[in-house]
Amino acid sequence: MLQRLIFLIFFMSNNYIHSQQSIIEKSPRKALIYSSVIPGLGQIYNRQIIKVPIIYFSIGTSLYFGRQNQEKYLKYKKAYKKRTDNNPNSIDNFVNIYSENNLLFLKNYYRNNRDISYILAVAAYFLNIIDANVSSHLFNFNVDDNFSLNLRPNFENKNLIFAISIKL
Repeated sequence: MLQRLIFLIFFMSNNYIHSQQSIIEKSPRKALIYSSVIPGLGQIYNRQIIKVPIIYFSIGTSLYFGRQNQEKYLKYKKAYKKRTDNNPNSIDNFVNIYSENNLLFLKNYYRNNRDISYILAVAAYFLNIIDANVSSHLFNFNVDDNFSLNLRPNFENKNLIFAISIKL
């Protein structure tokens, strides 16, 4: 019984020591898949939780403005169609406010803004995926103060040579 207890204590302590010394490896593929399925999940996997609200803010804001621009685009498109259908009974809401050219300009303006907003939302989504992948690749990157790179001129035999030294 005592031997089993000693063996168990030795085994547990040995696992604890090895778990403390082992380097945590993050899979870039897992981070990419996680962020593809749910935006921000790859950042949580990489322990960069502070980035998650930024991701959702950027995607959400772009989608919000895309929807707002879509509603205004449809409103001005409908008014422009009513104005140019050659039917005297159809009256739009902007009779004495905007001319036909103004309605056409506003319709195109809000359509372009809608398109840009949706493109920005898709770009934020893909940047989320790229960030998760790159962060998992660089998870164990050494950012110690003991690492430096010096570039300085060196004169040998009256020739100017640039020397590079790396200090680890």
